[in-house]
Amino acid sequence: LKYGFNHHATKLDGNCTMHGLDYILGNPARKCSPGSTQKSTITCADCKFPYYSIDEIKNSIVRNNSTLNSQEVNDALVVLDDALESFVKYMGHKAWCANQNESIKKLNKI
Repeated sequence: LKYGFNHHATKLDGNCTMHGLDYILGNPARKCSPGSTQKSTITCADCKFPYYSIDEIKNSIVRNNSTLNSQEVNDALVVLDDALESFVKYMGHKAWCANQNESIKKLNKI
């Protein structure tokens, strides 16, 4: 996320909802403009990775659960949900930064 997400945020290819700043930042006017491609899922493996990794950790914890430590397991699952929320917030922050950098580049060309 730290080094590669900016590049993915500014990509304009494919149907991945994490590619293209208009989709990431939720610009409904651009999403619904004539001729625009409607994106509905995250299709890029790199963009799926944070969700995949948290899901794999959660599944591992649930599979290796014993009835003796159910409260600890529930606590761990809550922490992982919070971690995923932090990943999403970080991706949003990186998208805002990429958007700002793109806007600065456009202003410098004027």
